Amino acid sequence: MKFIGTMDGVIYYIWKGIYCMRSMPGFFKQSAATQETASVLGRASNQGKLLRIGLEPLLPNPKLSSMQKRLQTAIQYIINRAEGHKMEEPEETDRLETFVFNEKARCNNLFSKMISATYIPGVGIGIDIQAFNPAGQFRYPGSVKKLRFILSAVVVNTRKKELADTCYIEAEIDYANKELAAMHFDLPVATGKGCLVTATVAVQFCATGKDEKEFIQNLRYLPMINAGAWML
Repeated sequence: MKFIGTMDGVIYYIWKGIYCMRSMPGFFKQSAATQETASVLGRASNQGKLLRIGLEPLLPNPKLSSMQKRLQTAIQYIINRAEGHKMEEPEETDRLETFVFNEKARCNNLFSKMISATYIPGVGIGIDIQAFNPAGQFRYPGSVKKLRFILSAVVVNTRKKELADTCYIEAEIDYANKELAAMHFDLPVATGKGCLVTATVAVQFCATGKDEKEFIQNLRYLPMINAGAWML
């Protein structure tokens, strides 16, 4: 007689037409440290997802798994730091404050040094771009005529687990053999206690084709970096 069911801690079942048996799974009580780690991972995953939603108009490849994993680790670190937990400090490009979204970009190091951001309570985010000579620092085809900076501020409410506010500003400058003056931009966003705030800058090189239509040069390799991040 064939038996299907559970008896004396053993499970009897059919798999692909074959009668099989296995022991009952064990139950283990998680330690407080394990539960805390799981909680931080869950929150980091949720906040990373909301942050990517807020930045989706800028992201060159929002579904890139390696970027998503790096972003989750960066948020996990900032949560642990805020709550006093120990965690190995990630590389500068993997820290949320200076996170590099597009690892393949050619000018990440240059822009990370010339762009900075400040959190202004009651106002939002201020982003500063240092004076520079684009034609002297970038080697791009002659069809490139302009640089476009896309600045964003994203606010994630970590308590309500929702995207709270976003702000985007575009600034275009001519690509010419002259130094460009320093620039400052204010991005007004509503913030509050329990919010994760980030300031992100994406850079596009705008070219003109044969039909005089504008297009973005090397779209998949454009710099996109965080200029600041704050856990309020």
